[in-house]
Amino acid sequence: MKFARYFIRTGLAVIIIMVIAIGVLCYQDGLNPLDAIFPGKLSTESFHVLPNEIEKIDGLERFDRVVVDGNSETVQELYQRVSDEAKKLPDVFIDIFNKSGFKLVISDNVYKYTRKHVPDGFYLGGVTQEHGSDKRLVLFPVQGDRTSLYHELGHVLISVYEMEKETLPVIWEHDYKGTVALTGKYAASGADECWAEAFRFMLQNMDNPTAMAKAETLMPVSYLCFQRFIEYGEEQEAA
Repeated sequence: MKFARYFIRTGLAVIIIMVIAIGVLCYQDGLNPLDAIFPGKLSTESFHVLPNEIEKIDGLERFDRVVVDGNSETVQELYQRVSDEAKKLPDVFIDIFNKSGFKLVISDNVYKYTRKHVPDGFYLGGVTQEHGSDKRLVLFPVQGDRTSLYHELGHVLISVYEMEKETLPVIWEHDYKGTVALTGKYAASGADECWAEAFRFMLQNMDNPTAMAKAETLMPVSYLCFQRFIEYGEEQEAA
């Protein structure tokens, strides 16, 4: 019992000392300790930050806030691919992204944005991160014929519309098996990934009547949500 109390007190003391030390260092250097987890700051103004080696491409001009973090050949290729995919996005999703204060980050520095060393062979195409007003969709290079832009946009919609409260449980109940059948096993990771993969599938196949018919049949709730977003965009354009 005494040992347990000693262990707890010692642990608390170490934590307190570490917090004080970090505070002192941050105070001296004028740093925000949260920057270690969420590097960079969000501006509500429009901006495109690109290295000199990368030429601005029209496809990403639709996003108000774009940061290209890195100038390697891999990053340049990713920038081009993301731009090509962005050209195909309905305006409604770009508008939601911009108005909700997110910024798009393209980088090959996985550790900087995740604080994780991703092992070889592990698929990580992007992350959606939020801390207060700092909101970002970060895309990383991956092997394959697509980026994770559409998938991560699905996560942005979850955040903006608080879909985890009511919508995601219904999607998980009715669309789980169908989404796995259409998109793969990753959709089984959880309700949020189920929706993100369903959303990605429908964006990629908007002009494919056969694929969209399968989506309506196999993942009906996600399909209805997707169609409502499209209808909302059409209503905004007509207003």
